[in-house]
Amino acid sequence: MAWSQCRLRVRCPVAFWLSCLNHHDGRFPVWVLVECAKRDGVLILPPCVNRSSSSWTQEVTALRAGLSCVRGLSDGAEVQILEERARSGPFADFPDAKKRLGVRPDDFSALSCAGAFDFAGKARQPCVGPWPVGGAVRFHDDRRSEWGALGFTSGPQMMALAGKALPLDLADSRTLRAAKHGDRPRLAGLVAAAEGSSLVLLDEHGFFDVETTPGIAQPNEAELVTVEGAAHVRHRTAVLKAVKAEPLHPGIIPPPRQAA
Repeated sequence: MAWSQCRLRVRCPVAFWLSCLNHHDGRFPVWVLVECAKRDGVLILPPCVNRSSSSWTQEVTALRAGLSCVRGLSDGAEVQILEERARSGPFADFPDAKKRLGVRPDDFSALSCAGAFDFAGKARQPCVGPWPVGGAVRFHDDRRSEWGALGFTSGPQMMALAGKALPLDLADSRTLRAAKHGDRPRLAGLVAAAEGSSLVLLDEHGFFDVETTPGIAQPNEAELVTVEGAAHVRHRTAVLKAVKAEPLHPGIIPPPRQAA
């Protein structure tokens, strides 16, 4: 089964990730699967009131998020959108949708934040909340809006959004995979999973495992962190034994420290 899945992922990545996202299960949250699909060259599209089904769907070489992905959207609103579209055709614009749909203002707000009315040229409502790549959002407001409304983003990989703001001396997961025992790389990644002292981080090139030493504060899921330590190679697999793990917020200037 594992080899069959590997073959499907290589030969038919869109179909593979469509199945993964519609039958999501396992230790990793949906945003991690979305980032992996992007790394495999799959274009991720936000929900659309005229094109989305309830679940994820394939559009040629892209994947379209379903209406069920929109946080805060009531079940009744989702059903009403699909039934009204099937009965009377696509929505011409935002006013047409408001006229034809008797849903709550909160439902329209959630759809707008998620990008479901982008086709009509309607500006997205800002969605305030935590954003993994910090101040880099100044140039990617739509991505932050999607993160708040969906829990994942369309467009480029999130690590690519923060790329220009990352320290220049950072290595990446490829360096760790090729590291020798005792090498001391410094890496950055998004926390894909955290379990005790074990972390799985994700960057633009894949996953890497980190073991933190006692005394290091554990980061939150989806937080962007830098880690430093020594590579430990066992059975040809490198794990970073981190002596330092710090949150990174590119583009945000930390407040000056007061003198003691």
